[in-house]
Amino acid sequence: VGLMHAEYFAGIAKYDFGSISKKIDEKSGFGFSFLRFGVDNIPNTSELIDAQGNVNYDRISYFSAADMAFLGSYGRKINEYLSVGGSAKIINRTAGDFASAWGFGIDISTTYIKNDLALAVVASLLVGSGNMAFFGGVVSNITGLVSQLGNSGLAGLISLGVILYLFRGN
Repeated sequence: VGLMHAEYFAGIAKYDFGSISKKIDEKSGFGFSFLRFGVDNIPNTSELIDAQGNVNYDRISYFSAADMAFLGSYGRKINEYLSVGGSAKIINRTAGDFASAWGFGIDISTTYIKNDLALAVVASLLVGSGNMAFFGGVVSNITGLVSQLGNSGLAGLISLGVILYLFRGN
């Protein structure tokens, strides 16, 4: 169980987080999380001046602008070197009665650790209000690295040999 509360900008913005996780067996576990980041008690002065031009401070109302998310996560160790996991999230953004939006996201990941070298790949899909976030840069990064090593001649060949040496555990 984890709980956290933080305030920013002299208490104007507040961040709240809570989570709970549980081991399913020796190789897997799951968790649920909730988070909220928001600014409360924002003065709404849109009706401060009436139709006759009179200022009436009693017409000020207050609202909140906040992001909230609910997450469910699962992870599993496949073998001594490889782990996989994922999360699903539902996201809500509100700005008083003026605006609101819902979205959802899915994250999947894998981690390979051998010796002192770790390689992790994360794919994230976030949908809602016209978003289509990160997915695809991983392949271009890997092919870019291989291309760069190939273009580096002897230095690239030596670098590739060191990487293979570390992964093979020799």
